[in-house]
Amino acid sequence: MSAAKIVAIIAGGIAICIVLLVVFGLSFFGVKTTELHVIKGRTGNEEGRTIEVSKGIDDLIVSLSLQPNPVAVGENLAMAISVENTAKESRKLSFRSSQRYDFWVVDANGDEIWRWSEGRMFAQVLEDVVLESAQKTEFTESWNLIDSKGAPVKAGEYRVFGAIVSDELKGEELEIDVGVKAAAQ
Repeated sequence: MSAAKIVAIIAGGIAICIVLLVVFGLSFFGVKTTELHVIKGRTGNEEGRTIEVSKGIDDLIVSLSLQPNPVAVGENLAMAISVENTAKESRKLSFRSSQRYDFWVVDANGDEIWRWSEGRMFAQVLEDVVLESAQKTEFTESWNLIDSKGAPVKAGEYRVFGAIVSDELKGEELEIDVGVKAAAQ
C-alpha cells in the first residue's frame, strides 16, 4: 500500500472521528460544547513530523503546532500558536499586558517543568488588538529541552501547552503530547 493511501486512510479516519464526536456530544469527553465549534488535528506519518491542533472559539480559530515530534535530546522543539479571525467583520482581542501568548511543558507526572514566560518581564498595559476578517497572527518560539532549573530533560513523554492570553480566549489552552528521545549516537 502506498504512503499516499495510508495518509488518506488516516485523514479519513480522523475526519470520521471528529464528526462522531460532534454528533454524539463532546461533553461526554469533557469538552465544553457551548464555546467549542471546531476541533481539528493534523499529523504526519513519518519520523520528525509536525503535529497541529486547532480549536474554534466563536469566530476565532486558535492553532498550536510542534515540530519535530518526536524530538531528540540536544535538539530544539519549534512551537507556534496562532489565532485567525474567520468572521466577516473585525474582532478585537483585549490584553492586560504586553504578553500575547505562552507555552509551557509538563512531564508524565503532570508537573510543569518549563514555561516560556517564566522570568520574563511584560509591560503592564491594557491594549486592544484588532484582527481584520481572515487575518491570522502567529507567534513562534523554540524550546531547547532544558527545564526551568537548567537541566536537560530526559527521554520520555511530555505535554506541551500553548495559549493566546487575551481576555476573549482566557482559559482556552491547546495541548499536544510530544516524545523526547535519546540523542542520536
